[in-house]
Parts: sequence; structure tokens; C-alpha cells
Amino acid sequence: MHPKKAQEVSDWLVHSSTHQRILFLCGPPGTGKSTLVRSLAAKLGMTVKEWHDTTGMVPGYSKLSASAMDDFGSFLERSQRYPSLRFANAKTNAAKHVILVEEWPSFHSDHRVELQRILQRRLDVQGSHAFAAPIVIVYSDVREGKVTANKLAKEFSPQVMQSPLVHIIHCNPIPPGMLKKYVMHVARKERMALSTQDVTNIVESSRGDIRHAINTLQFQRTSTAHTKESGTRDLFLSDFHVIGKILHQKGRKRDVVHASMLLQTPATIQPA
Repeated sequence: MHPKKAQEVSDWLVHSSTHQRILFLCGPPGTGKSTLVRSLAAKLGMTVKEWHDTTGMVPGYSKLSASAMDDFGSFLERSQRYPSLRFANAKTNAAKHVILVEEWPSFHSDHRVELQRILQRRLDVQGSHAFAAPIVIVYSDVREGKVTANKLAKEFSPQVMQSPLVHIIHCNPIPPGMLKKYVMHVARKERMALSTQDVTNIVESSRGDIRHAINTLQFQRTSTAHTKESGTRDLFLSDFHVIGKILHQKGRKRDVVHASMLLQTPATIQPA
């Protein structure tokens, strides 16, 4: 993650309880959005409360979708029962908790209104949740198209997205040069022998997705077969990213592997 972008997210976390309530962190999959939030929250002494869909529902099935939506609403209610503390010292983090939502309940389209109502209630200045924990919503543009304001408004309603209590931060794909340094850094730590062409192939096929790059490294390390010649990453891989979130809870260990790297600037990683 670019240092300026990381600083922007950090500033939002510090001042969110007095200025804004919901942050939409948008960008391509594999750019470290969730990992960045966890890492920054830890540095700021904040507790992260994460939403994990545990209803086991089938997408598009109305009855199960309603259950998932109820579960999601209850999660936000429970997480907001403990109002954040406000400090006179501006240098002290203004909120002690942050809610991280990166796995959405697979709800039927008919329940989108309910989702919008849940978020709108969170923005109610006069409500009892006026100083509750801020919410960070990770929104990945899974089809590799830029997330626009109109797209977010269609999903979460214009009323929610136009609220002054809502902020949007866009994360760009990791630049090829930076991704190359990350790949070489991981390869050295894992004592992997990669040729210059191997590194180039991984960077080109990953297209700014560090998760994809690390998975490729893991595959090359465990596989004895010849790797396929580099090409463009298939668009359906992003869809598998979403499906994987539904079927399998994302493991924390994978985030720990490269959490520290995502906050490093390219200058801190020595070239090979």
C-alpha cells in the first residue's frame, strides 16, 4: 500500500468518531485493504471487530438471505453497544473500536433495501449510535473495473453515499516495480531461487494483486511441474476470490505473512 494512502486511512481512523462514521475502502482484490486496516488499528491501540458470515446460506435463496441479513444487522447492533471514547487530546485515537466488514452476507436483491436501512440508521445523527464505533467497509472491484460513486450509490443507496458522514478511499493496484520488490523480498525470506524471468512472469500475471503473487510463489515452491508461461490473469480469478470468501473464511495466517510488507515503502526493501 502506498504510504500516502496508508496515512489517509490512518487519519480517518483517528478522527472518524468526530467527523465521519463509515469508510468505504475500495480497490482491486489483493491490494492489502483489510490487512492495512488491521495493522493500523493495532498501531493506534484500537480493537477490530470483524463480520464473518456464519449462516451457511445459499445466494439468492430468500429465506436464508433474510437470516443472513438479520445476523448482519445484529452484529452491527452488538458492536455498537459500547460507544467510542472521545478525548480532548487530538493526538489520541478518538475511537477505541473499529468495525471491519469485508465479507458480505449473500442476500437476495430484495433485501438490499434492508441493508441500506441498516447503514442509514448508523448515519442517524440523532440516534443512540451517534458516537458508536466507526465502520470500514472493504469493497473490492472484483471485475477489475473502477468503483464509481454511481456504482456504490446503486448498491448502498444515494442517501447513504451522499451523507457527509461517509468517506470513500480508492486503493490502486500495486505498481509493477513495487510488486517486484515484494516478490523478491518474499522469495529471499523463503530461500527460493527465482530467475529474473520468473519474477517478471509473476509480476505480469498478478497485475498488481499481491495475494495472487504470493499464491503463485507458494505454488512454485510446492509444485514439481513446470509452471505455465506467463500471461494475463483471467478475469474469472477475481470471481473465485469472492466465491472463496463465501465458502471459506479467510485465514489470518495468510494476512500475517505479508502484513508487515504492505506497510513498508519500496525503499525499505533492498533489491536483490
